Amino acid sequence: MQEIIDFLEANPIGCLASVDDEGRPHVRPWQFMFAQDGKLWFWTDNTKCSYRNNLRITIG
Repeated sequence: MQEIIDFLEANPIGCLASVDDEGRPHVRPWQFMFAQDGKLWFWTDNTKCSYRNNLRITIG
């Protein structure tokens, strides 16, 4: 996990791809903010469709 955190801290701006409710791809720029208690925190607005799409993502 530390290797991922180190990479994101060195490269905080990137793109994250997801799919909408109908399975269509959606790519949006994201900004990595910080890691805390084994969780990665990113910045987005909760009115964006990427926010809703990414609520379904589980990384494990």
